[in-house]
Amino acid sequence: MARRKRGGGDDGGEGANWMDTYGDLVTLLLCFFVLLFSFSSVNADKWEALVGALSGSGVLDSGPPLQAPDLDILDTTEVNQMNEEEKQLAEANIASLANSIGAFIEENGLAVDMSVNLDDYTVTMHFSDNIFFRSGDAELMPESIPILNSIIDLLADSRELLAMINVEGHTDNMPIHTVKYPSNWELSTDRAVNTLHFIADSGRFDMDTFSVAGYGEYHPIASNSTAEGRAANRRVDFVIEARSRPAEN
Repeated sequence: MARRKRGGGDDGGEGANWMDTYGDLVTLLLCFFVLLFSFSSVNADKWEALVGALSGSGVLDSGPPLQAPDLDILDTTEVNQMNEEEKQLAEANIASLANSIGAFIEENGLAVDMSVNLDDYTVTMHFSDNIFFRSGDAELMPESIPILNSIIDLLADSRELLAMINVEGHTDNMPIHTVKYPSNWELSTDRAVNTLHFIADSGRFDMDTFSVAGYGEYHPIASNSTAEGRAANRRVDFVIEARSRPAEN
């Protein structure tokens, strides 16, 4: 049997194939980076700064080092202090309004049918429905107009301190079934809307600070198991939120 020649056959060819592949890969990579370089406009100073940063040797003769711009950022403590001052101002503003409303209630003998509550930055005025409306009806009674006008005057005097006023209608849980009001939802909503229309017609406010809602029987402030509780739940509420500083004109 003839002996195969050393270095002959296919072994030598297979050993050289990976060199060819490697050479092609290096060539392709070189072309790729040349193309990338040709597509960009390189700033020499920035390039030297980048090379220096990567090499850890710093940048020589490249001018002053780049620095982040100075930003006017408030210290966290200052921000907290500012917010606390605004909170205190809002509390003072809304407390002053609540006191004015309380004085009005006392002076006019309305404590039975009207009340005011203060909670942080919110004043809630409760009006019994019999001040404004007849039973099962949503039209404002003529005798309610002077009271509403006085409330409008109080709110208008402080309107630059008020962020939002929500007019809410509420009922007791006694069902209503009429052609106009098939449920307490419609009755409570109509009462709130009609009250808000009267306020809007006064022309004293920017109405984007008002909203309206009808809650029916679902937000009671007293038990519906007694006549007194049901009377307290039949109401119109003004929920008034204070702003922390006067609105800019």
